[in-house]
Amino acid sequence: MVTALMIIVLGVGGCTAFNPHISYPKRSAPAAVQRDPGPLGQALQRLHSSREELENALSEQTTIRSISNAGTFAGTLGAVAAGLYRGSRDLIVGFGLAGGSSFAAGQVYGPAGYADAYRAGLGALNCVDSAASPISASLDGMRRPTANLKEALGDLDLKLKDSRSQQGKKPSRGLGDAILKADEIKARARTTLVWADGIFALEHPLATQVDVALSGIIKAVNDRISAAQPDPATVAQLVRSVGQLGLSGIDKAQTETLAKAKEIRKIRIPESTGDANESYIRELNNEVERTKQAIESIPKLEITVEALRTTLSACRVGDIAAASLSKHPAGDIEIAKEQVVNFAVKGGQPPYRATFLGSPLKGLDLSPVVSLDGIFTLRADKDFSGGEVSVEIGELKSQPATHQFLVKGK
Repeated sequence: MVTALMIIVLGVGGCTAFNPHISYPKRSAPAAVQRDPGPLGQALQRLHSSREELENALSEQTTIRSISNAGTFAGTLGAVAAGLYRGSRDLIVGFGLAGGSSFAAGQVYGPAGYADAYRAGLGALNCVDSAASPISASLDGMRRPTANLKEALGDLDLKLKDSRSQQGKKPSRGLGDAILKADEIKARARTTLVWADGIFALEHPLATQVDVALSGIIKAVNDRISAAQPDPATVAQLVRSVGQLGLSGIDKAQTETLAKAKEIRKIRIPESTGDANESYIRELNNEVERTKQAIESIPKLEITVEALRTTLSACRVGDIAAASLSKHPAGDIEIAKEQVVNFAVKGGQPPYRATFLGSPLKGLDLSPVVSLDGIFTLRADKDFSGGEVSVEIGELKSQPATHQFLVKGK
């Protein structure tokens, strides 16, 4: 029965029973399809993958604890019932062992510290997601309008070439004015594209900030898991890589392109009459209007890497609250020959250990080595000759809370 219960606990619990740590998401190869998410979107996909892993781990831990609690209750109830109805000693012991084994499995493979770490990690990841996802959505919203503007600018360039060629053959004031207007819109379009390219260039540093925050959160979760584990575990190191891109050249580019457009106004256009260029004027104005609409369709975003870094710095797993241990009854223990003294550990997280510091006194025994309920026994036999020895009690994990006291022989 005990074996079956252990198999159920470990089998249903899944991988967190054996490896409770959270893995670092792998970077996939750059997407070849333009419609796939950009660098920031890919970083958020890695974050969402880690969040899913945390959610699954928390679910597994909840299952382990539930099965452990149910097994502990059933085993204890069975032992009590067998005792009340005068069952055999083997039956009582069997139920007691089943309940104790179930409780032990829950403490070893599903300690409360695991679930606390997973919940803290989920909270921090949600914080990062809420800060970075709107930026990613805004960048995605810029991609199609920017592509439309590039296409419109290309068509405007072609129409401008045809119009200039026609103006050289049959100059007119109307076509000249249309060319000037088209050159101004062309300058605006190029300046807008420089700005848009600068915003898109921020994606890699922005994605780096998300990856750094994700790595830090996973490390913090795994640190807390290691601290709660009965056995030490190694923790992966935080990736440190940040970058930032400035857009200081945009204003200069805008000034230069607009200045060139103004210079064109100084060119004297010879007078001419007639409607020979009407179709050129109409087609050029149509391309100008299309390019203008494309410029206005691009959302004006204000994005900085530093702002995102500052926001993400608040998305933390948090430090582990320092546990404190004490002994009941408080103070040192006095014990005489052929005397038994029990004491209990208070605080911290089971299972607990108790050990002598230094050489134990002859005739003095301390048991058990590990206790799930925090109850330990000091037993002095007839050969006990007195003296003093220190005892340390502590949690059975890699970063335990501890407490020391003296045992004095009477």
